[in-house]
Amino acid sequence: MEKKAREYMEALTNGYIILILGVLPLYMKDGFNMIGDAKYLFFIRSALLLFCLSAAGAAVLLAVTQKKKNSIVGISGKSEAMKRSETQRSRQWSGTDSFVLLYGISTMLSYCFSEFRQEALWGYADWHMGLMTQLLLVWSYFFISQFYKMEKFAWKVAGAVAFLVFLLGVLNRYSCDVIGTYREIDYWDWNRRHLLSTIGNINWYCGYVCLMCPLLLYLFWSRSGGPRMLGGVGSFISFATIFTQGSSSGFVGLGASMAVLLWASLKDQEKLKRFFQLFFMMSLMPPLLAWTSERFLPYELKMPKYDLACQLLFWKIWYVLIILAGLAVLFLHVWKKKGGRDFLKSGVWRRVYTITVTVILLAGALFILLCQLSEGFWKLAGGLPELRIQGEWGSGRGALWKVSVQCFLQGGWKQRLLGAGPDCFAGIIYKMFDMDQEVFMAGQWQGAIFANAHNEWLNMLITGGILGAAAYAGIFICSFIKCRKRAEKQPVLIAGMMMIAGYAANNFFGFQQAAVTPVMFVILGMLSAIVRLSPPQCSAKGDISACPAPIQSSYTN
Repeated sequence: MEKKAREYMEALTNGYIILILGVLPLYMKDGFNMIGDAKYLFFIRSALLLFCLSAAGAAVLLAVTQKKKNSIVGISGKSEAMKRSETQRSRQWSGTDSFVLLYGISTMLSYCFSEFRQEALWGYADWHMGLMTQLLLVWSYFFISQFYKMEKFAWKVAGAVAFLVFLLGVLNRYSCDVIGTYREIDYWDWNRRHLLSTIGNINWYCGYVCLMCPLLLYLFWSRSGGPRMLGGVGSFISFATIFTQGSSSGFVGLGASMAVLLWASLKDQEKLKRFFQLFFMMSLMPPLLAWTSERFLPYELKMPKYDLACQLLFWKIWYVLIILAGLAVLFLHVWKKKGGRDFLKSGVWRRVYTITVTVILLAGALFILLCQLSEGFWKLAGGLPELRIQGEWGSGRGALWKVSVQCFLQGGWKQRLLGAGPDCFAGIIYKMFDMDQEVFMAGQWQGAIFANAHNEWLNMLITGGILGAAAYAGIFICSFIKCRKRAEKQPVLIAGMMMIAGYAANNFFGFQQAAVTPVMFVILGMLSAIVRLSPPQCSAKGDISACPAPIQSSYTN
């Protein structure tokens, strides 16, 4: 009975993963018309259906497990059974689980003490990130982390769908409307320039790209033969869509993912060569797009919103990076062919890289902070507008972030601790401030309602308070650390680290929404399951017999 119950739960798990990773990104009820609502309804219905179906299986499994535990107590004695139970519990419960549980609890508390309960229950109109959505995200994590059994088919579906979404995005930018989503949209309409592929809003699309493109990069980096060729094509399309989609945060997300991949590569010369091949491909993309843009690329990238993207395409530094990356690939190939010593095996370069990146990030954060706090320091640094977060900085994010920080600081202790309620950013911010005066936006944004801070971490501080923001950040930090610890045994966790880093970096300028956030929680659940199923660190002491057999690695030379 226990075996059948587990098989039932595993089948439901795989079904839910396919729905969220394979169907949700492609799902469109009526083209781009109300696409956010369409994806939300698809997610909420899928999650509720699977929740109801899994509840019965969980009840049966719990009853069978409890009966089995009682029988063990009767045969082996209470102390031995308790000892075995504690060992099993310690292996199955993780720090990430604790943070996800804390996030669920803090979200419920935030809702209970919110003065905007009606809005907090289902979420702000068109965003739908209220209590019900958050609890289903938490459920999906635990459901998948407990019953996912490392089915490679799920990853293949996720990669194939991501490739298709990216390809459509690139074709859209070249005015190629394969599926007819622009059929009834005028060429000069705002939606024509700001909606892409099957995801919709370019900010949503950028979040999906930063989350899923690491999977295609990892395929090229880790595999050989046919799969590696597919990974190469996928990587090429990934770079193409990042440089043409139009949201500058995509470059930040890509940079974070590539930084993680470089760290993983600094232990093996072949992997380092593959990293530089990817870097060569990435550096080649802007000049190639710049050349084609003069001949094929239409109006979109020449809009003021895409100034930075256009400038990046025409930077001369790309040619230098192409040469450097090519020389690095050539050097590593010749060095290995001539039998040169493995200078990465000791791990010194990886440690140096880790320390260097940490110092650069801390120094950079301090530098940016000083530019905000001291006008004299900012002017000493050159007075560049990009270095100081002011009104129009980041398409108006500067003023919005400033108001968000003031909202947190001026709120009472209850609001600071628990927040205004899930997805209640607009409720509290418009209650405390005259947003027309604080954040003035002209053109198409004039009169717009700001439903979030356009910074997921700052937004969580407003809606979930210190407790919710700490728990939410802890989920990503702990999951990243867990993946890092087991990455040597399960190389696929390197892709997980890249996905976490890319999503977290991009969403410093982004936000939760129904097109991508459910995908992220499914990925977190899958990574947690892989960590749970991978062998513990006992093999480090040579006690291999005490460790379960590892899952077959997907990396081949």
